[in-house]
Amino acid sequence: MINASQFIRFFRKKLVLGLIFSASLIYCVTTVLRDSPGVGQGADGSEMGSISLPANSFRWTTNTTSLTCRNSLQGPQWVADDRGYVCNRTLLLSSGCCDADQGLERYPCDSCADGCCSSYEFCISCCLRPQQRPTLERVLGRLGRSPKSLKLYALVQTQFDLCLTKCRTSSQSVRNENTYIDPVKKHCFGENS
Repeated sequence: MINASQFIRFFRKKLVLGLIFSASLIYCVTTVLRDSPGVGQGADGSEMGSISLPANSFRWTTNTTSLTCRNSLQGPQWVADDRGYVCNRTLLLSSGCCDADQGLERYPCDSCADGCCSSYEFCISCCLRPQQRPTLERVLGRLGRSPKSLKLYALVQTQFDLCLTKCRTSSQSVRNENTYIDPVKKHCFGENS
């Protein structure tokens, strides 16, 4: 049988732990509510209905004269650079550019249809075509419907960044979370991707 002193000691331990837990929970909740903007608001308190990319900082033209290039670095065999070339890794120069002197086609879209391509690198290159700008502007105009897309596209500063982001396989190119809608053309940059 439990005597009174054991019962009081047991109850006191539980009471102290409960008070510590309750105080911690209240502190966390008040800190989060005080420091975060309201639901549906951006960090500055404005509505998050759309994403706004600063027109002055976003660059549409592709890099043609720079001595160095940014590239996709993702695939084991192919690389797309920010000038619109796709090359085998063996043709990648130390500058990060594909060796255009090897007769490479610029902006190849042979494996693409309706804004979707069979390869990530060819998707990037086709997306970089100057003719794709109206499509990409419409894509940018539709962004920002959710905080998730705002975070995803917040760091996009160039057309190359946009193409890198859009061409990645996303949940929008799969059905039932585990099957591609089109098993061949699964990298998309168009409006419906």
